[in-house]
Amino acid sequence: MEAPKKEMDRWIAAHWSQMLARWKELLCLGGTANEAQAMERVAGQLQQWFAEECRCQLLETGPKCPKLLVADWGPWGRQDDQGNQSDRNGAACPNRQENRIGEGNALRRVVLSGHYDTVFACGQEQQRVRLDEEAGCMEGPGALDMKGGIIAAMYAVKLLSLLRAEGVCVRILLAGDEETGHPGSRTAELLAEYSRGALFAFNLETGFLNADVCIGRKGTAECYLNVKGVQSHPGNDFARGRNAILEMCSKLEEISALTQVEKGLTVSPGRIQGGSAVNIIPDACSAALDLRFSSMADFEQLQRNIHSICAVPGIEGTSVQMQLGELLPPFETTDGVRELLRFVQEMARELQLSVPQGHYRGGASDAAHIGNAGVPVLCSMGVSGEYSHSEQEYALLSSLKDRIKLIAWAIAQSARFGGTDEV
Repeated sequence: MEAPKKEMDRWIAAHWSQMLARWKELLCLGGTANEAQAMERVAGQLQQWFAEECRCQLLETGPKCPKLLVADWGPWGRQDDQGNQSDRNGAACPNRQENRIGEGNALRRVVLSGHYDTVFACGQEQQRVRLDEEAGCMEGPGALDMKGGIIAAMYAVKLLSLLRAEGVCVRILLAGDEETGHPGSRTAELLAEYSRGALFAFNLETGFLNADVCIGRKGTAECYLNVKGVQSHPGNDFARGRNAILEMCSKLEEISALTQVEKGLTVSPGRIQGGSAVNIIPDACSAALDLRFSSMADFEQLQRNIHSICAVPGIEGTSVQMQLGELLPPFETTDGVRELLRFVQEMARELQLSVPQGHYRGGASDAAHIGNAGVPVLCSMGVSGEYSHSEQEYALLSSLKDRIKLIAWAIAQSARFGGTDEV
C-alpha cells in the first residue's frame, strides 16, 4: 500500500497549484440558482474542465432552471462489436455514454454528486474570496458548500488513471439548484434516474471538520396554512366576527405539539401574517411551517395528523386550508449505507487517513434522491471547514488532498465493496 500512497502524494503535489487556482476561480464565478447567466457561466466552465477526462453533457431540467451537468469517465455506455463506445446512431466515440446506466454489464459504476449553486448572489464572491496557504484555508462563499467538493471530484477522477483503475467507470452529477430545493425542475428525478444501477455513490457536500461523513439526513417539507374567518368591527359588532388570527394560533399550537424530537420529527412555524388594522377583527391569516422527518412513513403520518387538526375548527365559522410546498425526502440509513461506511473506513485505514465515523444531520441534501434510486450513498464526502452559508465560510486545504485520495482509492478498489440496496 505504501507505493500507491506515495504515488498519489507525488501526483497531488504536482497538480496542487492548478487545483487551488481552479478552486479560487470557481468561487469567483459564484451565484444563486435564480441567476440564470451566472449559472450558465459556472456550468460552462465546469463542462470545459471535466471534458479533459470525461464525456460531458448539460441536461435541461425545466423552463428557466439551471442545467444538470453529467460527466462520464470510462466506458459507461454501450459497446459495438469491436468493443468501441458508440452513440445512439452507432457512431464511434471513445468515451460516449448512454443517458442511463446500462444493465447486464460487468463494469462497476460509481456516482459522484454535488451542486454548483450557492446561497450568495452574484457579485458577492470576489470581494471575499481569499486563498491563505499559510493558514491552510480557502475563504469565501461556496468554498465549503460546495465548490471544494467539486474540485475533489474533478481531481479524484484524474487520479484514477495513475491508479490504473480497471473495470470501473464514474458518473459525476452536478446540480445547479440544490440550495433552492429544485423548485419547478426535474433535477431530483434526473439525479435518481442517472444514478440508478450504480454500485455506490458519494455526495460531496460539506464535510465535517474532523473528516467524518453523513449516513442519514432528515427530509424536509414546507407546509402552508390559510385560515378564513369573518371580518367585523371589534367595538360595534364583536360577536359577529370570527378572528382568523386566534384560530391560526390555536392550530399552530396543536400542530407544533406533533413534534417528536426523539424520532427526528419536528414542526417549526416560521412565518405568520394576518390582519389589516388593529381595529378590525381579521378574516384571514396565513402561516408557513418547516417540517422535518427521518422517514417517509413518519412524514405521511404527520400529513394525516395535520389534515385532521385542520378539519376541525376551534372557532365556529372559521376554516383552515393546508397546502404542502417543496418536499425533499429523507436520506435514510440502509444496510447498504452502513456497508459503504465500513468500506470507506477500511480505505481510510489503508491510506493512513483519519477514519471517518458516520453521523446524522438535520439539513437535507440530494443524497436522498440517489438513495431512493436504490444506490448506497455517503454524504458530506466533500472538503472540511466551518461556517457554510455565512460570510465567515472557509475550507481546509489539507482536506482537499485527503478527500481526493480517499475518493480515488475507494473507486479504484470498488471490486472489494459488496453492499447493495433495493429500490
